[in-house]
Amino acid sequence: MAHNNRKKLHAVTSDDPPAINTSLRPTTQDIARGARIGFFFAIGFSVIALLIFAVEGPRPFQRNDTPLGLVISLYLIGFTVAGLIAGTFHRLAGRYPWIAYLVGITAATPMTFATTAAVTHNALLWQTGDWVPASILSIVYGILGVRMFRKDPIKWD
Repeated sequence: MAHNNRKKLHAVTSDDPPAINTSLRPTTQDIARGARIGFFFAIGFSVIALLIFAVEGPRPFQRNDTPLGLVISLYLIGFTVAGLIAGTFHRLAGRYPWIAYLVGITAATPMTFATTAAVTHNALLWQTGDWVPASILSIVYGILGVRMFRKDPIKWD
């Protein structure tokens, strides 16, 4: 009988690591899906830029010191990075609402800075008056995005 108790005690005090909850870990599919969604938004904004270029010519882009190629590049980078962030953390964001807002604001930041840089002058020359509105817009867009996607979520699975 004493021998049986030792086995039970060993099973309880085993040094085996606890099971890891993998349901909250991002998968490669999650991350790729997020990047695709971000890329889709980038294409949409790029089409708008191309339409502006087709109608107005290069003047709007020259006026802001942002050539069309730079604008499209900023959109592709900013939105794809935003999608990568959303894809990486969407499982956590879906489970915890406060994390959803944190992820939303974090994902909105590269998107907002890319779009702001695309329609203003060179971001390397920005002053406080440029950075503050872009930062505020990141927070606002992040919160609005979370509210929109929580109401009508993108089907990840």
